[in-house]
Amino acid sequence: MERERTKVEYRNSIRSKVLIRKAFSDLLKEKPYSEIKASDIIEKADIAGATFYAHFSDTDDLLLALSESLVDEIATMLTPLSKNNLNIELKKNLDIIMRCIERDFGYVELLSKALCSSPVLSTVLDNLSDRLSYLKDRATLSFLIAGAFYYLRSILTKEASHSLKEASEVLEKYMLSLLEATVAE
Repeated sequence: MERERTKVEYRNSIRSKVLIRKAFSDLLKEKPYSEIKASDIIEKADIAGATFYAHFSDTDDLLLALSESLVDEIATMLTPLSKNNLNIELKKNLDIIMRCIERDFGYVELLSKALCSSPVLSTVLDNLSDRLSYLKDRATLSFLIAGAFYYLRSILTKEASHSLKEASEVLEKYMLSLLEATVAE
């Protein structure tokens, strides 16, 4: 009986998070992130306030969790870089990232816009840097990640006229020049 109740609670938790994510995404299509309140998400998701706050403390916490989830999903597919196969591994990793962006382009676009107008962007970029701890030079790594993020964001928001395929090639050249000196032996 106890195990069955735990299973139902787990399913309800997943269902609630899906409803919250959908409501948040829908709201991001309607208005800027800075104008979205937890109460808007609660109303749009048609859930109790306690349900939202059981999972997230506020909209920044929700944005951070959604961003981290996307980063975690992509990061699990990436391979560590080494000096021996830097070009091949970097290209492979960039292809993985671009496929993930293409798969859910609209959602990634909405998240990137929201991140740029939120206080959690630096936390997301720092956490991403931590995940790539096999690179020695933290300052170069931070620069690299921030540059890649803003470049991809300009493509997602159509401020840059490159396709994702072209972006992969541009990022590969940009990253190779910086990474050759920073990849651990």
